Amino acid sequence: MLQDSPMYAYLPARDVARAREFYEGTLGLRPGKEIAGGVAYEFADKTACFLYPTENAGTSKASQAFWQVDDIELEVADLKSRGVALEKYDMPGERSPSGVLTAGGAKVAWFKDTEGNILAMVEGLDTKAAQRGLLRRLPLSHLRPNVVTAAATGALALGAFALGAIAVGTLAIGRLAVGRARIGRLDIDDLRVRKVSAA
Repeated sequence: MLQDSPMYAYLPARDVARAREFYEGTLGLRPGKEIAGGVAYEFADKTACFLYPTENAGTSKASQAFWQVDDIELEVADLKSRGVALEKYDMPGERSPSGVLTAGGAKVAWFKDTEGNILAMVEGLDTKAAQRGLLRRLPLSHLRPNVVTAAATGALALGAFALGAIAVGTLAIGRLAVGRARIGRLDIDDLRVRKVSAA
């Protein structure tokens, strides 16, 4: 079954050389195997993504992938020191001076690569915060709270749930940066997201 198999992220690029300069030169990622004009990057817990050439790069208004991080403020400071600007979206929650949004039991920040792909970083918080926030209707059995929070909040951040009022039935998330998780039912009332500005 697919649930028992690893899942990896795709990062589309109109210009692979330009994108590689961003991922390797700016972000400092180590390239892996080159395949069919693209390149793989490996991360913690045996996760990975594949940067590949396509004319469709940058057309999605949803997040392509996210990193689950331990200290998002540290990661944001590192990105800014490398010249990477955060994206800001008008969403409910509290925003730190650095631009990190806290909502739904997690802290999240977004940025774009040179190809227009939206990427996110998510730091999960405690169980009580997760239950009080956007995920209060979500059954948390069999899950580490910070994993659920990170997965769902990352997706809410322009992710796979789409923009506007959303009601999602069953969603299964494989092993993309967060390990294995199964989310039963997630109901979100009248979520509105709009872009504010880059910082």
